Amino acid sequence: MKTRLLTLFDIFKAPKSIRPGVYLYQSAPDAPVPQKMFLRVEPNGSSSLVVNASLILHLNPVATEFAYAFINQVDEDTMIRNVMKKYRIDEETLRHDFASFLDKLEAVTKTEDLDPFEFFGIERATEQDLENLSAPFRLDCALTYRLPEDTSIVYAPVERVKKELSTDEWKSILDKSWRAGIPHIIFTGGEPTLRSDLLDLILHAEQNGQVCGLITDGHVFRNPNTVNDFLNAGLDHLMILLDAQSEESWQLIEKITPMDIFTTVHLTIYGENASYLTQSIARLASIGVNALSLSASSPDFVSHINQASELAAYHGIKLVWDLPVPYSKFNPVRLEVIDEELWEGSGKTWLYVEPDGDVLPGQGIPFLLGNLVSLEWEEIWTNCQDYGKNKAHLGVA
Repeated sequence: MKTRLLTLFDIFKAPKSIRPGVYLYQSAPDAPVPQKMFLRVEPNGSSSLVVNASLILHLNPVATEFAYAFINQVDEDTMIRNVMKKYRIDEETLRHDFASFLDKLEAVTKTEDLDPFEFFGIERATEQDLENLSAPFRLDCALTYRLPEDTSIVYAPVERVKKELSTDEWKSILDKSWRAGIPHIIFTGGEPTLRSDLLDLILHAEQNGQVCGLITDGHVFRNPNTVNDFLNAGLDHLMILLDAQSEESWQLIEKITPMDIFTTVHLTIYGENASYLTQSIARLASIGVNALSLSASSPDFVSHINQASELAAYHGIKLVWDLPVPYSKFNPVRLEVIDEELWEGSGKTWLYVEPDGDVLPGQGIPFLLGNLVSLEWEEIWTNCQDYGKNKAHLGVA
């Protein structure tokens, strides 16, 4: 009878799940290895941990317990006892996994040229995980639809946007997204480097604690000092649009790749470059690019994407599929197509903000969720749920 009572007592006294929300940690100013962490816990117990505004770790519920204990300075023995009661995992396994978790955090602070997206204890978000998100993981900010002078304006959807937001308006969007728990910002366009306030916006996102990426044709980096300006402002990763027929474009990739910034190269396949994909991807591999993004200029070249993917795998180049390709001569607005795979994350794991503040589920998806300058985040997110229910009417199952 005594054993029975103790069991019931343990059940009633079982530790509660970590409350969903945002938790912050900053090491002491004199710490030998400075650390700044942001933990967003979801209702299902999974979480996202942003480390030093440069790396996002997606954590399963047990790893979330580790991160929460670290941030709140809970001693290891107390944490182990609590987790053992919740998840029925033996002590030896938990201590081993916790040690591995701490090793990974330490490695993050010492490793250059980091891939800004890592998964610890979780392979891929399930549909249930996506349904329970309190906010997306990423906000794609199209700062402008302006293009370089040598590019025709017909390639960008300028008729959809009557004005560009001011610096302060964009900062207010960054702040709203940060308060909502969105850890990752990408600046895109058009050509985002045409905005004179871009460095200021990157710095603002960095000061918030957000991971910050830039997608550009790279022309601004012809000045060798410019890359350092962006790194000093807090840029964490970069996607460069490669013009495979331009030797200057290749030289730019060769210059940037060795630097301490994770760089993805985007290659749009079209008539002039489709015939020498083998040579192009082999050259990218020899340069040592971190990752490759692919698209086709028309349905006629979709089959070439499979060929390019196989070549990338052969050379050990990581493929990235979900970054928004800026509108340009290689990605004109008239070729916007509904890609069912990309729609899976739109309105859930990422959102897209146009230059006037209008929010879409993703680039080119004609479903207005509201304006992030005039509306509060909660209303935008409620509209996202309506979008999810109406996908079928938009042609996506």
